[in-house]
Amino acid sequence: MGKHAFTEDPEHCLAYRRITVDPLPRIYGLGDAWDMPVVRHRSILGEGADFAGVSHYVLTYHISGSPVQRADRKESTQLARTGSISLQLPGSGGSFRSLGNGAVEYAHLYFQQSLLDAALETVSVTSQKQPKEDFFGLVDITWQRDIMTYLERAKDTLCPPTTLEMDARAIVLIQGLLRVVEGTALQNTAVLQAGLKEREVSKIKQYLLSRLNEKIRLNDMAEIAGFSPYHFARKFKATTGETPNAYLMRIRLSQAVKLLRETQMPISEIAFQVGFSSQSHLTRRLKEEYGLPPAKLRNAEH
Repeated sequence: MGKHAFTEDPEHCLAYRRITVDPLPRIYGLGDAWDMPVVRHRSILGEGADFAGVSHYVLTYHISGSPVQRADRKESTQLARTGSISLQLPGSGGSFRSLGNGAVEYAHLYFQQSLLDAALETVSVTSQKQPKEDFFGLVDITWQRDIMTYLERAKDTLCPPTTLEMDARAIVLIQGLLRVVEGTALQNTAVLQAGLKEREVSKIKQYLLSRLNEKIRLNDMAEIAGFSPYHFARKFKATTGETPNAYLMRIRLSQAVKLLRETQMPISEIAFQVGFSSQSHLTRRLKEEYGLPPAKLRNAEH
């Protein structure tokens, strides 16, 4: 279990399950202990339900549908439209209310205070402060693109994301929040710009090779190197030219090819041994990387 993962359904999602129509919204990433699980749901008449405050943050992305107006503040003219982003602070609950005249599709992304605290400790921003006010209907093209990518990966069943990948993407979304809150770009410090030492990369590689059939989190890799996840992700890419997730995928594929050529192990068993969810998942990734399916890679000259 990651340090910032939810151990049970986020309170905000439970509230929506009480008021929504079928089908009930699915929580992506809760079972895999993502740092930022996400729910997509469709509201027939926009928002409008009141419920008690929740103990976590809620990022709401307006996917499509009718514009909605903020309704919990007198004379408010704030509107949320397709592509806009809203932030609900812990404890705000029913005081954060909006109304729409038609159907709206939303995504709610949940994260804990601990994840935000970790980010604030490892990035340099103007005031080093966390968000003190919610916002509604904000438009930020860069952040919007990152959120859309997160949502697409979350629901990808053909090539399911790893917990490592989604935690790294959660970091990007938190950085977007801090940038918006501060009104300035994040400033890299010298320690972020420096890379990893060769022995640190080697140690990480050996760790990954010994646990390929397990769920590997960004926190796990960062602890091996002795850095926070935020420092580690940047230092790792500066050193290897790859994200931690891309590096892990390359090792898994390389090890799969090694087992194909050096053993008679069934392909389904190889997929399990190197950490893929199924034989078809391994086959698809091998085709993407090498242009050949497992059977041909096994028989190819090398």
